[in-house]
Amino acid sequence: MLQMAPRAGRSRSPFVAGLVAVCCLAVACCVATVAFLPAPCSSGHTGRRQALSALAAYAPLLSAAGPRAAVAEEEESPRLALYRGKATGLRASAEWYLFTLGDVVRKGSTLKPTDECAVGLCPEAQALARVRTALTAGGTARGGVQALAQVDLNLVLPMTQMANMDVFDPDASDDSRVQVTEFEGAVRQLADGIQRNPLDGNAALLLYAESLKKLNKFFSSANEALGVKADEDRYLPQLPLGQAELEASEYWKLERQAYDAAQDPIAQFQERNAFGSKELRQDLKRFPGATLLLR
Repeated sequence: MLQMAPRAGRSRSPFVAGLVAVCCLAVACCVATVAFLPAPCSSGHTGRRQALSALAAYAPLLSAAGPRAAVAEEEESPRLALYRGKATGLRASAEWYLFTLGDVVRKGSTLKPTDECAVGLCPEAQALARVRTALTAGGTARGGVQALAQVDLNLVLPMTQMANMDVFDPDASDDSRVQVTEFEGAVRQLADGIQRNPLDGNAALLLYAESLKKLNKFFSSANEALGVKADEDRYLPQLPLGQAELEASEYWKLERQAYDAAQDPIAQFQERNAFGSKELRQDLKRFPGATLLLR
């Protein structure tokens, strides 16, 4: 008779081989992780840029940590969400600077120093005076603090906050702070130019276009620093530098139409008193008689 091998010997050999393989794999992973860890710094700390670079370099290893990686993402999400809100508000403020203030600048741009305008009472001179009012600080607010100008509240302040949120890398953060200062300087030059030459509309228009270039520079750097695409809500679009450039862009023509509709007081009143959301009403327009359901 043929003798069968013991049952225990047949079942134990694969189990032992598998266990040994798992142990070897674990030891190899530990050795690889230790080999890739940075050496301790002799000074006891690492500079900010070196720390960020090290974190980026070891991100694949840290992702295997599980709970620690999840906590890091939770800590970063509120900051990015705050940046997204700031970017949305800044985009709306940029449209105010482009459309509302830009229209006033263009209205005064036809004024020439040789034109007869008694003490600046003509409409074009008054338009330039309104531009300077929006660009310069007002009186004293509560607590004796000087009130900020409208352009500071709408643009300079949120740009400064975004540049100091530490969502960019250190070099990009430094560049963005410089770009905020450059834009602020261009705005001051526009205000000072109108004050020195209140009847030179063309000079004001050129200085206004220069401030748009500075604003576009900040927008471009912010998008590049975060790798933001044009279809994302954090994207800051490039502003057209003149009316001809605006008319040549389908995007900005649609934005202008939407902006004008939002600023129309009659449209605002109708929107406040309408039944149903705007999106729902637009969808129901495709079906004849369906809008009667909302009346």
